[in-house]
Amino acid sequence: AFVAAYLVLGGNILLTALRNLTKGQIFDENFLMSVATLGAFVIGEYPEAVGVMLFYRIGELFDCSLDYLLLEKEASVTDERQNDFGGYTLSGDRVFIESPLTNNLDNIARRAAQEDKVVVSGYAKGVDKQALDSTLKYGGKSIVVLPQGITSFTSGFKALYKDIIAGRVLVLSTFQPKAPWNAGLAMARNIYIYGLATDIYVAESDNKGGTWSGVIDGLRKKRKVYVRQPAPLEKNANLLLIEKGAISVSLQGNACEAEIAMGIVDEPNCEYESLNNKIKKILKGQKLSSKEIIERLKLDWSSRKMTDYLQKMQDIEASNQSPKRFMIKDSNNEPTLF
Repeated sequence: AFVAAYLVLGGNILLTALRNLTKGQIFDENFLMSVATLGAFVIGEYPEAVGVMLFYRIGELFDCSLDYLLLEKEASVTDERQNDFGGYTLSGDRVFIESPLTNNLDNIARRAAQEDKVVVSGYAKGVDKQALDSTLKYGGKSIVVLPQGITSFTSGFKALYKDIIAGRVLVLSTFQPKAPWNAGLAMARNIYIYGLATDIYVAESDNKGGTWSGVIDGLRKKRKVYVRQPAPLEKNANLLLIEKGAISVSLQGNACEAEIAMGIVDEPNCEYESLNNKIKKILKGQKLSSKEIIERLKLDWSSRKMTDYLQKMQDIEASNQSPKRFMIKDSNNEPTLF
């Protein structure tokens, strides 16, 4: 009777352990459970062997139930908080500049953690990974949607093991378990990333690729899409998405209420004041070199980049002296008392 009960409860565990042994995977939970329970049989502790296997299988059921609750929590909005968002996805390119994108992602992830919102991540390089790291740093929760099979995510499970055990991360895949990563699966899983989130935040997007496609689809379906207002001279498609109906947000993730013209935001509710206005303010009544302007504005720019930018401003002109000094046109640039 004990043998029959044991085989019913642990037959799959034993078979999985044997298959893993042939692949060199020795010390996994299936192998350890098999050793522990078979050892109990060897020494005659039949009830203990069956009991250990029974409680292990019950534990697996609870684990699945908890994972389902995390998904359910992300998807539901309670009556008391019906105006709040259920979860965020923070999207962007695989390669990005550390600042200001890192600050933008960090601020939104902090807000998500404070409001007990789940952040949906695709676990890709760049924005996806940074969003997940920031979420966990602030004690938040995340759902990771894989572009591969669940059993091929070995390195990711090692990196996220503690957070998974603690219930902070749920990893899911819609593909067959052994499927390796490929670009097609990465594109296919995006629908689930955007589908699980109630709010879409875009740190940076090109005018093609997965981020762009997901945002355009979201706008077409009348979903709320928030796009970071880019700084002057940033090379991305953020402004184009804003023109198509996305909501412009500051580095803090706050919506900008002003209309955007020429890529410059003058609304004080936004993080960026017009760079043109800042330059004209510090040049009022004086001449400054590119380096001096950079220092006063505290920009992480090269002198060449600032010089190129100044030369494109219609109301700024350069002197003939070396190094070049810039001033406002039609001004004698002499300091006055009034």
